[in-house]
Amino acid sequence: MFIPIIAVFIAVAASFIGSIISRKVLSKNTIQIFIWLGAGIMTSISLTEILPESSSIGEIAGILFFLGFCTVFLLDYFQCAHPHEGHDDAHNHVHAKKSIWNFGGLYIHTFFDGVAIVSSFAISNTVGVMVAIGVILHQIPISLSLAAIAQHSHFTKKQTLGLFVLFGGSLGLGAVILNLLSLDRYAPYFLVFAGGAMLYIGASDLLPELRHHSKKALGVIGFFIGGSLPILSHFLGG
Repeated sequence: MFIPIIAVFIAVAASFIGSIISRKVLSKNTIQIFIWLGAGIMTSISLTEILPESSSIGEIAGILFFLGFCTVFLLDYFQCAHPHEGHDDAHNHVHAKKSIWNFGGLYIHTFFDGVAIVSSFAISNTVGVMVAIGVILHQIPISLSLAAIAQHSHFTKKQTLGLFVLFGGSLGLGAVILNLLSLDRYAPYFLVFAGGAMLYIGASDLLPELRHHSKKALGVIGFFIGGSLPILSHFLGG
């Protein structure tokens, strides 16, 4: 139980990166690498680890996987902007009235990240660590864009800090709630649901970014490197 706690703690810490580090510190190419590696890891984990494992809960697995995919899709659809780096700054210019939808969607999104990290350790520590790495790489660019949304919405420093506390706390809340439930009993169901969500996150991060970025070859390489890590760890782990 010690390893999942550390993984969740690091992921929560990554959620605060945007409130500490200015986007000027990290180049756009560096942030893009985080996105592409995370997208590769999440896509690979969902298809090569979670889907095969889901057969243990029967026919409902496909339904839960699809619902997880659709849930994040709907969150993206109703959000005014799903903040990612690599787009024009205007993509993140959100009116204050619309910011609630963006923040609310991100908090729910991040809640499921916490669920995914904890439930993935039910398969193995290796899979859990890979999921945690994918989430962490995904949280860094999102936190940077979240800071940009708060800035353009004219939030004060205290308000921005409060938003980040809620943002990081929602990830921890997902992990805590799953632990309060019977992990052995419910984890496979939450994991399959989270797997569908992870597939959408990986795909929606990869395809739009490649279309809008000049260094498409770098993106493809980053995606395949990220995607190969869970596969290699699976065979090396045994």
